[in-house]
Amino acid sequence: MSDTEAGRQLSGQFRRSAPLLAVLLALLAAWFGWSGVSQWRADARETQLSAARDQLVDGATAALAAQTRALGQQLEQEAVQSALASGDAAAAAAALAGGLEGAGQAQVLRADLAAAYADAPAFGYARLGLLERAMSEGVAVAAVVRQDDAVHLGVAAPVTLAGAPAVAYVRLPLARLTAVLDQAAVPGGTYLALRQGGYNVAERGDGGLAGSADVLSREVGKTGLRAAAAVPDVAAGPFGLGGVACMVLAVLLALLAVAVM
Repeated sequence: MSDTEAGRQLSGQFRRSAPLLAVLLALLAAWFGWSGVSQWRADARETQLSAARDQLVDGATAALAAQTRALGQQLEQEAVQSALASGDAAAAAAALAGGLEGAGQAQVLRADLAAAYADAPAFGYARLGLLERAMSEGVAVAAVVRQDDAVHLGVAAPVTLAGAPAVAYVRLPLARLTAVLDQAAVPGGTYLALRQGGYNVAERGDGGLAGSADVLSREVGKTGLRAAAAVPDVAAGPFGLGGVACMVLAVLLALLAVAVM
């Protein structure tokens, strides 16, 4: 057989197998392309969620600062100062609550917190911890507290009652803190929550991702709160390739499929 005849046979075999090869290349291109697009979408979704998480952290920080600042300003009011100076804890608490919009219960307790320690479970450990932290740090602080079978935002600050150390506490609506989560742009199929310890203060998105949400969590300053976030797992690309590499390879394979047809 001459070289010319052999070349013709090879050319004929190639032409006969070209459609099958083109289909194989096209399938590979689709596989790599699908993986690349999936990874790109996952990266974009995680970027959007991270932005929402950071928005939640900034908003929660600002909300807490606004409430503690409001408490500090109200403590400076003449009616509050007069009641504190005279040792009238009930009048001071009433004046505090009256000057803070949406305020619920207000209290002024002596620094020994005897009433709280007498029945700590009924008083609430979170509320007790908040009062202790206010006196320890010497500034107004805020935290999520459970009281009367409901969850609230509590704010507390150290004060002086008739010359003796004491602490003031005011209960506020939890929405003052959680409203920012309602406004966050949480992408579909993801999860975002505001947590205090192991308790979800508020959450949005796919609750099935809650267990892995601390992986992308970020602390809300030193408040004990954190923004927890999670995205669903996405399979790695073929041979461990990243999204961009998969998409580039998909284009090359598609071009090869066209070329051999």
